[in-house]
Amino acid sequence: MLKSGHPIAKIFMFRGISAEVGRLVSQMAAAQSIPVSRVPKEKLDTLSRGNHQGIIAMASPFEFIELDAALMHVYELGEEPLLLVSDGITDVGNIGAMARSLHCFGGQILATGIGNSAPLGDAALKTSAGALSHLLVSRFKSIEGALKTLAGNGVETIGLSEKANDLLEDYHPSGPVAIVMGDEEKGLSDASLKGCSRLVKIPLKGNVGSLNVSVAAGIALNHITRHR
Repeated sequence: MLKSGHPIAKIFMFRGISAEVGRLVSQMAAAQSIPVSRVPKEKLDTLSRGNHQGIIAMASPFEFIELDAALMHVYELGEEPLLLVSDGITDVGNIGAMARSLHCFGGQILATGIGNSAPLGDAALKTSAGALSHLLVSRFKSIEGALKTLAGNGVETIGLSEKANDLLEDYHPSGPVAIVMGDEEKGLSDASLKGCSRLVKIPLKGNVGSLNVSVAAGIALNHITRHR
């Protein structure tokens, strides 16, 4: 499947597979920006009823596109890019819900990290209510590189963080925007906290310290589309 060019969401590989095979598969996967997870045999057995021979590839229901190319495509359509960037979000349900909100608010691109974010396969497509099939989906090797690519293409990167001093309601966007969201437990990575153009937070009341990440993304998307 790696040689066929068919889009792959993720590869699961037996921890005890031969070093030569493991190295070859990892190199081919890296060349196509496909995340690889080394797992015990029991995990592979739950994923396949047949003879998996130590490797299982999860087919993706859609094509992936490089971030540069995705941005160029949106610009060529005469539109201003609006993106959601996943900085380590591992829950498939949250990724799907975020994609659904992004599409509903007129966004065009969903970008996720390789290896540290939820795989974008059939489960994510289902939880997005099909919205993922209407978006440009990109995967990046490092959040640092993704932020540099966005900045180099004129996109302002807005990180949602409880550590921010500025409020979302005081932010008034005027051009292309990427909203960077971190994992619910860990929040934004240090790289995002340092690399985003601006950090903002959603003011909260009550005794619960944070919102579900997909809910927070929806609030941010609504704010941006109303003020652009």
